[in-house]
Amino acid sequence: MKSISHHPSLSLVVPYLKDELEIKRYLEDTFSDILDDAGAMATAIATKCDAIGVKTVARLVERAVATADYEDRAQLDTLTEILEDSNADGAT
Repeated sequence: MKSISHHPSLSLVVPYLKDELEIKRYLEDTFSDILDDAGAMATAIATKCDAIGVKTVARLVERAVATADYEDRAQLDTLTEILEDSNADGAT
């Protein structure tokens, strides 16, 4: 049996989230059990990014939650700091 990753004609399309509502829905559907405030996080992401891939949102949120837990800080504060660093680096 062949692995999907080695199939030459298979493509995976990762959708972009284009506004705050789409980001919020994604966060609520995916991270509701670990987020303090999906709405505030969606607002922070939408403010810094015009359109953003779901994988990028997942990485940002996972990093923010892990950092907040480790440093005993608010998730939104760590996300905001990560977004500011990412924008300064031109990463988003």
